[in-house]
Amino acid sequence: ANFTDPVSKKTLSYELKSKSELVHCLPRIKQDFHEAYGLKPWKILQFDSESVLKSVEVLQWLQDNGIKLITSPTDTPEMNGIAEEVNEWLGEMVTTMLHYSGRSVQFWTLAYDYAVHIKYLMPFKTKHGYMSTCDFLTNRIPDISHLRTWGCRAWVLEPRVEHRKDFHPRAINGWFAGMSDGNPTGWIVYCPELHDIVISVNVNFDESIP
Repeated sequence: ANFTDPVSKKTLSYELKSKSELVHCLPRIKQDFHEAYGLKPWKILQFDSESVLKSVEVLQWLQDNGIKLITSPTDTPEMNGIAEEVNEWLGEMVTTMLHYSGRSVQFWTLAYDYAVHIKYLMPFKTKHGYMSTCDFLTNRIPDISHLRTWGCRAWVLEPRVEHRKDFHPRAINGWFAGMSDGNPTGWIVYCPELHDIVISVNVNFDESIP
């Protein structure tokens, strides 16, 4: 589920297993966006016509937080233009990353999260003019030196390997799958031999594809 602030163009994306989980996104938006950047809560929330948003729990939360819910009629995406534009932009980004890298479609959520991260650093038309969301919210030019080509080969280095006395490999082979902004912070690398992701700041990359 995506939520985009029309003023700063900040997009918050949450992976849901079912639409019923949409209810739990609302408190997270308040924490991840409004409280994180010291902003006043939204006064209006415009959404597609979802029955889950009309539940007693949601309506009570909106009322407690002084937010008015506006829903668009069925099959009228033009009435929710910002959301549709963002969904199309992110969709094209994900399709490009998957196609260019040759990675399996099963990893689309990792590509999607990285696309959202890139969008945060790119310039869009905001209330204060054409600038990145990062610049709008933090008043600083975004640093893009950490960006890597999604899907490229990567080696997660083991920091303590130089102290080992055996012939243990110095790195785990994998491919770049995104950025972690939380705890811990670092590059996300999918390691096939582990069948899992590893988050580390000690990574070497080969950005040639494949």
